[in-house]
Amino acid sequence: MQKVKVKIMVADREYPMMVSPDEEEILRSAGKKINNIIKEFEEKYSVKDKQDGLAMCALQYVAKSMTLENNISEKEELLTEEIDKLTQQINQRL
Repeated sequence: MQKVKVKIMVADREYPMMVSPDEEEILRSAGKKINNIIKEFEEKYSVKDKQDGLAMCALQYVAKSMTLENNISEKEELLTEEIDKLTQQINQRL
C-alpha cells in the first residue's frame, strides 16, 4: 500500500509521518481531538504548559482504555462460562 507524508500538529508541535491514505484522516482527527482536550485542560485547570496538558490527556485516554479492556475481559469470562454451561447441557442430552 502506498504511503503519504502528513504533518500532524499536536500541542503546538508538528509531527511528520508516513501513513496509508486510510490512516491519514484518522490521524488528523486524533490530533484535533488531542488539541481540543489540551485546550479544555488549559481552561478548566489553568494548565499553562502544553506538556502538562498532553500528559493529562494521555492519562485520561490510557485510563479509559484500561477500563474498556477490563470490561471486555469480564464479558469474555461471562460468555465463556455461558458457553461451558450450554456445552454441558448439550452433552447431557446426547
